[in-house]
Amino acid sequence: MNFFKKYKWKILIIFLAIIVLTIAAYVFYQTIYLDYATPIKFKLIGDKEITLEVFSEYKEEGSSAHFRDKDITNKVKINGSINTSKIGVQELEYIVNYKKKEAKLKRKITIVDTVIPEIKLIGNDKISTYVGYSYSDQGVSATDNYDGDISSQVVTDNQ
Repeated sequence: MNFFKKYKWKILIIFLAIIVLTIAAYVFYQTIYLDYATPIKFKLIGDKEITLEVFSEYKEEGSSAHFRDKDITNKVKINGSINTSKIGVQELEYIVNYKKKEAKLKRKITIVDTVIPEIKLIGNDKISTYVGYSYSDQGVSATDNYDGDISSQVVTDNQ
């Protein structure tokens, strides 16, 4: 008992120092190490690759981003834009920065024209003529939803 009475304040101070160091180590682990070691969980909502008909509307489906238990979706920036009047492949890049970390995702949007052109005969679709008389075809008109008037590209076969 004499030992404890003699050194009780020193023992108490050492005990408190151990508790403070344990708490400091835990805080370091939670705030520094886990922040460094934990990646951002980042994903696209919807498909990574989308195919759209030319002139249709592109609706952004978004993304979600989380760091540990925190929702950081509001920090996502989208680079690029989609022009549905231009056929081809376009990309959007999604970037989120948080606590000196960066994550990137891409969405590929392919704009296509699958609507076939419309061809219309000019004049009647049934013509009667006499043998030996000359006939002049009145032609056709052709339109495409993307290219517009393509009548000059129509080839006729007079057989």
